[in-house]
Amino acid sequence: MTSDDFTLSSPPLPGEVPQSVIAELRECRKRAADFSQAFSESVRAQAEKYGVAPSALRRFVCALEGGDIDKLTREAEDIERLVAAE
Repeated sequence: MTSDDFTLSSPPLPGEVPQSVIAELRECRKRAADFSQAFSESVRAQAEKYGVAPSALRRFVCALEGGDIDKLTREAEDIERLVAAE
């Protein structure tokens, strides 16, 4: 679904959002919440299966998907140094 899917027959008044757009946004929000819950459940199951912390697996997958793997790598190195110094 893209923003192009929201077509209006006539332009609304400033500050006025048509009910059809509100309904569509509510449906998008519900779908996003459903997918988020399914992702969380999958992460927990796979983390348990492979013996890694769920939060670590989630952060790794999100970093891969978001193109932030270098940032995550630097952060992991910093945490490793801090823990070693403790």
